[in-house]
Amino acid sequence: MTTTKTVNTAYVFITFLAVVATWEIHEFAHWLAGRILGYQMAMTLNKSYSLQGTTAAHAQIISGAGPLVTLGEAVLVFILMDRSNRRLLYPFLFTCFYCRLLAALISFRNLNDEARISKFLRIGTFTLPLLMTAALFFCCKKFPGNTTLIKNSTQSH
Repeated sequence: MTTTKTVNTAYVFITFLAVVATWEIHEFAHWLAGRILGYQMAMTLNKSYSLQGTTAAHAQIISGAGPLVTLGEAVLVFILMDRSNRRLLYPFLFTCFYCRLLAALISFRNLNDEARISKFLRIGTFTLPLLMTAALFFCCKKFPGNTTLIKNSTQSH
């Protein structure tokens, strides 16, 4: 007897929603931080940027806004899952992790948010990317998947 797991349509939809929402909320946080600091900002599907020059300190604040909001999303989802067993939220938690992991990997070629801040602070370019991805990884590890959305099917041989 073998057990296989299949993913249902709800799981696929929720995962798609988690990816799009997490990405856009992250970029919106950059945009909003820039606007609060008084800059004219632009935003595309995968980038927010100032339309004018910024000070070095303001550039770091704008860079940090996205990852901070992503971390906040992960913490909120983690708490909701821990307190109320809302396993349907797992794709939101996992998306936070893999988006920041991908950003860290991209930083080997082009410094991304946390890597730019780490370099600016002179604490080692990959210090903040490693801390962020490690924290998010451990949050995901606590909830290793979504058992309410994955159907078990049993086949006898």
